[in-house]
Amino acid sequence: MHKRSAVVNVATRAAGRKHRATKKGTSMAQFDIGDYVLYADVWQHVRGKLRVKWCGPAQVVSTTSNWIFEIQNLVTGQRKEAHASRLKFYADASLNVTEDLLLHVAHNGEGHVVHSLLEARYNRQEKRHEIK
Repeated sequence: MHKRSAVVNVATRAAGRKHRATKKGTSMAQFDIGDYVLYADVWQHVRGKLRVKWCGPAQVVSTTSNWIFEIQNLVTGQRKEAHASRLKFYADASLNVTEDLLLHVAHNGEGHVVHSLLEARYNRQEKRHEIK
């Protein structure tokens, strides 16, 4: 009786751990060779905090495993390996790319884009530069 009870308890605890360990409604994206992606570049910002910057566009050129892909940046030609959790799909104009996405990529991919500098001054109270 005690032996059967112990087996049932072990099975119940294992089922509970498995249920808590799985996230509901999430799955890792799968990429194919030739897909266009944006990749996350994580770098230390200030005081030990990490900052994620989406770079790209890049193209998947090969796979190392089910979750690790070799990508090539289309702008710089640089190749690197990236985990699937650090990639997201990128769409071009033929796939209904919104203006917001393009602005996001332009801002985070290469920094701020400035067409012309009209005026600049230093605000002493806020201790920062103001540019127009």
